[in-house]
Amino acid sequence: MFGSLCLLANYTLWTHFNALDASKPLDPPMCPMPPTYSSCPNELPYTGQAVPDQLLCVLVNFFSIVLNSPAYAHTIHFLAQLPAVILPFTVERTRTDGSIFISHFLIGTVYQLKGAGMITPLGYLITLFFTSSVRDRPSPSKRGTAPLTQRQAESILVSILFGFFVPSVITATTLSPYWIAIWQGFPWWMTAAQTLYLVAVPAPPSSSKPGSGLALFKSTLYTLSTASAIAHWVFLYHTFTSPTFSLHSLLTFSWLPSLSIPPHDISSAEAFGHFLEWDAIMSYSAAFLAGLWLLSLARTKTTNVDGWVKEALAKFFLGVVAGPGAMLYTIWGEREDALVDASKPEGQGDKK
Repeated sequence: MFGSLCLLANYTLWTHFNALDASKPLDPPMCPMPPTYSSCPNELPYTGQAVPDQLLCVLVNFFSIVLNSPAYAHTIHFLAQLPAVILPFTVERTRTDGSIFISHFLIGTVYQLKGAGMITPLGYLITLFFTSSVRDRPSPSKRGTAPLTQRQAESILVSILFGFFVPSVITATTLSPYWIAIWQGFPWWMTAAQTLYLVAVPAPPSSSKPGSGLALFKSTLYTLSTASAIAHWVFLYHTFTSPTFSLHSLLTFSWLPSLSIPPHDISSAEAFGHFLEWDAIMSYSAAFLAGLWLLSLARTKTTNVDGWVKEALAKFFLGVVAGPGAMLYTIWGEREDALVDASKPEGQGDKK
């Protein structure tokens, strides 16, 4: 399933993109190797090293165009929802019994280079492979079932705040090439912020109890969910009040990006916007499917097919109304609730 999503994303992202003449702003003449630092305004000495500077020139050109075009609204919407998509890569490794093979540092580096829509399905495949079900009680190799401690929840909050939120806000408001370049490394900054917190801040014994981080983690999710929902509602307002919007286009789903390759004469901004639209759709799809799967692994009782269909439809409706981010944060919160409940001695858990 996740392999199929990855192949579909490769087609809708890179096959489409490489077929368009509008991708020329990213071609080597604009960002040559080795850099000349004079070929285009965004070819700057970001690091002073040829290889990373050439790559950053390409990435900054891409984001400079989408952040200064009609695709700006969609780009900001995607950025506001993105933490919900990538959060499990940090959370599931952070758990006391989390697998070292779930690395946001590595997964994030790859999806920044190849597109979140193409790589997150593979990241979730790795996450699911190294996550056990709470129902496998006799298994000595059970992984990813320990509820978060207070200290772990604090480190996740620090990671999101200083590794993603701060660079994103500065980038979106300043549109500076240097800040756009800095933002590209947010998986690194998230990992570094979390690691520094865990190393530098003393841990009182009370903060190491499994399940003690539930309140802080849920509060973090509520705050992130509110922010992503507001961004979603602003985006919907922008869309519904646009002169190009019509009820017919809404009902016929013509607002969805095309599965076929767009016309070759579209502008670079339109081509890059098309890329980001598919990037977002594939990212949300992978996170939604993986979220339901991870939620099922956290529950002590199995849910029948009819129950899962109803739950999936309810979550999908929530995603339409409040945004993909709010929907995913709800799933991650329910998973943490279920893990805390499963960690209680038999007979003391939630009987609902």
